[in-house]
Amino acid sequence: MLRMRYMPCDFHPLLLILGAADELQRFSELLLRFAESGQSVELTSEGVFSEDTQVVLHELGTARNERQGLWVAEFGVRPVLEWCLTRETAKNFASEVLKTANGQSLAGSSTLECEVLNEIRVKVSFGEFEEQFLLGDIW
Repeated sequence: MLRMRYMPCDFHPLLLILGAADELQRFSELLLRFAESGQSVELTSEGVFSEDTQVVLHELGTARNERQGLWVAEFGVRPVLEWCLTRETAKNFASEVLKTANGQSLAGSSTLECEVLNEIRVKVSFGEFEEQFLLGDIW
């Protein structure tokens, strides 16, 4: 199951996305579809499971937030994050995720960031964490 969780932190907040190789390939395809259409996408409605995080992918310039990258739009029990990307950046991210899915990433993960000060980085990982890590029932 492809899953995600926002991990807030004062210094290095992170959105962690975990999945098997075929799930990461589907996530790469989702990013490619976005790159082609520019149509906003809510990740959980596209099969990225989360109990506590909502992420909406927007084309840069079409959301309330005009900053490129991932940002908190609404705080709360279930925070809403806006991920504002250009189509070209989404295409590049799709390529990075596909490399991870195909085992071509040395670390077993990809870090997706726009290199904007204080943005939330997205870490897409395959095989680095145990299956139950983001499901909430390991404690």
